[in-house]
Amino acid sequence: MEVIQVTADQLASSRNQGYISKTYNLSQLLWKLSQDLLEEYEKNQGGPLWTPGYPPSPLYPAGVPQPQSAAWGNGLSDEKLLQHNFIACVSYSCYLQVVQQQQQELNPKATSLHTVLETVIQHMKTLMHNIETIMVSMNFTVPKIDQPMLPNSNSHSGSFQQKVLGYRICLGCNLWLERTVKDFALLASRYPSSF
Repeated sequence: MEVIQVTADQLASSRNQGYISKTYNLSQLLWKLSQDLLEEYEKNQGGPLWTPGYPPSPLYPAGVPQPQSAAWGNGLSDEKLLQHNFIACVSYSCYLQVVQQQQQELNPKATSLHTVLETVIQHMKTLMHNIETIMVSMNFTVPKIDQPMLPNSNSHSGSFQQKVLGYRICLGCNLWLERTVKDFALLASRYPSSF
């Protein structure tokens, strides 16, 4: 009988591969849900939120490159890639909770919107946990993040401004999740047994 020895690094690597695969699948699901959220959000705002041809820009968290920026093509390390995704997850989890509170006041009867918002928030928290778990198991530094502040999120801003801000958050979240799917596809290719 042959005894196979497994090092701690090999064991950690196999755990990472499982989490990377699960996180890739979760990010795909969440990206689809964020597309549903965008549609549901826009449908429930009672009219256009911008002048035709001039949609509001997405809202991105401070401290990370925009998801379509050239920084992604510059060969980010796995650690940096995971850190950026972690910061985005933490930020959007907080941002979406603000949107949820605003929409409960502005559109209390939009139950389908509230359901999709709650689902996305819960899945974002799971995604955040998975990314943190991967980072810890790879001995990467997990960023310490203060509560992200939203511009113009105070209760004194008008309902139209709150609706536009909510749309910008949902759009930014959707674009970030598209980036997350691509990032975890890349990580899965670097750790091939994760699929």
